[in-house]
This record gives sequence, structure tokens and C-alpha cells, in this order.
Amino acid sequence: MFGPEWDRMTAQQRADYVQMVRKMSGVERIIKACELSDTVTELAILGIKHQYPGISETEVLKRLARRKLPADLAAEFIERLESR
Repeated sequence: MFGPEWDRMTAQQRADYVQMVRKMSGVERIIKACELSDTVTELAILGIKHQYPGISETEVLKRLARRKLPADLAAEFIERLESR
């Protein structure tokens, strides 16, 4: 459910994490989700640049869109990007 990190936690660590999240306000949860999303995006960009050294920023954005968006939205984003 939560990935390999969750599986490596002890039962007490899981309970502590759940308790911490329950204490967070809705706004704090949204902020944390946004921070995590930003981190995932940054890691994806680094991965793309590592996989394709010398890639242009436009091509990075295209590849990122293909990874993160449904196919139809990625295609629309790429079309708009190319028409700039």
C-alpha cells in the first residue's frame, strides 16, 4: 500500500507515522503532499537527464509529461509546447 519503505518499518514506526499524520491539519497534509509531489518530479527530471545526457529542456518536459500524465493530456501538452 505505501511502498517498500512502509514494509521496512517496524510496527511501532508505522504506528508513530500514522499518529503523526493524524495530528496534521488538512492544510498541513496538502502541503506535505505537494512537497512529496515536487520531490518525485525532481527525481524524475534527474532520471531523464541521467538517461539522456545533453537532452534539451524542452525534451525533458516532453518526457516528463509522458511519464506523469495520461496519454491524451501528455499529447496535448506536447502539442502546445511545440507550438510555442
